[in-house]
Amino acid sequence: ALAQAPAAAPKKPIPPPEIERGIYTEFDFGTIAFLGGDAAKNVQPGVMAGFGMGTDIGRYLKIELRMLNATADSAGTVYQVPGGDVPSEVVERNPCTATPTDACTTSPDVQVSLVTGGIKAVYPMSDRLEVQALVAGGVMLGNPSPDQIFEFNATTQLADPTSVETGSSPIFGFGGGIEYYTHLRHFSVGANAAVWLVPGPGGMMATVFPTIKYTF
Repeated sequence: ALAQAPAAAPKKPIPPPEIERGIYTEFDFGTIAFLGGDAAKNVQPGVMAGFGMGTDIGRYLKIELRMLNATADSAGTVYQVPGGDVPSEVVERNPCTATPTDACTTSPDVQVSLVTGGIKAVYPMSDRLEVQALVAGGVMLGNPSPDQIFEFNATTQLADPTSVETGSSPIFGFGGGIEYYTHLRHFSVGANAAVWLVPGPGGMMATVFPTIKYTF
């Protein structure tokens, strides 16, 4: 009788979730534009790349750390400084074409790094698609310094350029994004746009970048 008892059916393995949520890292590549102060006329939109790390807090919140690095070419704006405002040797090294007794300089190329932490609120549009709102803050590292980028001082640039070679400033930002969880379970793709305020020199920037994210 025992030999005739039906064998127990093997248990089916529990399939993994279709969408992973939790700790993640991402790669970002896009552009930066300088919108405020002298940078708006002195600096062209630049190329930007970076990476981020974060974690999902439930279904409706994310916490992120991010570093974005950008380089932007000068627009070639020419500044003229009267010869009496700088030493004579500075005028000799940087004479203006039309007025050789004055010194001239062009606005330099710009390199910046944005190191930020932020919170994203999430609104699900479907199981795989969501829109997001971002609030963030951090620091801007610049070469030249953020003060020189947004409030360009031609006299200082000519007479003492090393004093404005690098610098930093706090920044605050807000923006939004969109994210789609692909059928490759750990991967999602998206795009983000944000406006950043630089309160020290009174500047403003905008960043736009697509993202590729891997969730562990």
